[in-house]
Amino acid sequence: MSGLVTIDAVSARHAPALLDLQLRNRSFLAPFDPIRPETFFTLEGQRESALLAEADRDAGRTYAFAIIENETGDLAGRIALSNVVRGAWQNATLGYFVDEARNGRGYASLAVKLILGFVFRTAGLHRVQPR
Repeated sequence: MSGLVTIDAVSARHAPALLDLQLRNRSFLAPFDPIRPETFFTLEGQRESALLAEADRDAGRTYAFAIIENETGDLAGRIALSNVVRGAWQNATLGYFVDEARNGRGYASLAVKLILGFVFRTAGLHRVQPR
């Protein structure tokens, strides 16, 4: 089961797939997402969002990952560590979503397992809490 998905740091190359994912899931995610400007739902908006994710990762503020379905190579969701606090606290907030069409297949659980490996082995955090 662990071979169903992988995670890949969000970058500008993911923008077309992120746009497709956001457009297909716009209604599904609306109750949980902040109100977004229409520009968010454009290729340029997704590219800007991905570039911001890259800059935030480089600065250690946020770590955003694409959830990739291994069988198809398709982007199946997004998982991120935000509100990263360093010092003695070494904490982050975890949030994620999976494509509505892929819900119930264990993708989110597997992505959480993968990102927790990153949290404790790579990012050097001590705590993670849900959003």
